[in-house]
Amino acid sequence: MFSSYWYLQHPGKRPAFLDLSGCLGSAGGLADTSVGRKRYRDYLAWLSCDAGARKEMLFDRMCRGWAIGSKQFKKDLLSEEGGRLKAEGGAGSVVAGEHYDGRDLREANTLKWELLLERGLSELAKDRTEIREELKSAQ
Repeated sequence: MFSSYWYLQHPGKRPAFLDLSGCLGSAGGLADTSVGRKRYRDYLAWLSCDAGARKEMLFDRMCRGWAIGSKQFKKDLLSEEGGRLKAEGGAGSVVAGEHYDGRDLREANTLKWELLLERGLSELAKDRTEIREELKSAQ
């Protein structure tokens, strides 16, 4: 669903928390320049056609869920992606309530729901403690 590749190709739109030096470095110490990004694109094209190289790099062991990082990193990622989709004319994945399927993506859904709750609380100028103490029928 989410990939840093789009941000690699659009450096001016990258969120502050996203550091792509690792992927460029692992592809031969490439610089984050237009030439380096083109070489990285070429590298990925080659890699997509070379099953032996993917096996040697243990690609089958790389998938460990929808994102790897802290809870805050994942929330920032979802929030930034929703903002990017809205800017491109979409509804924004977090705002639109898009729901992911699959065991590995359950965490993404939970974090999205937390983001929506935080937005709602902010609109009401309340915090979690206040709503726990209110009656269920409170405004």
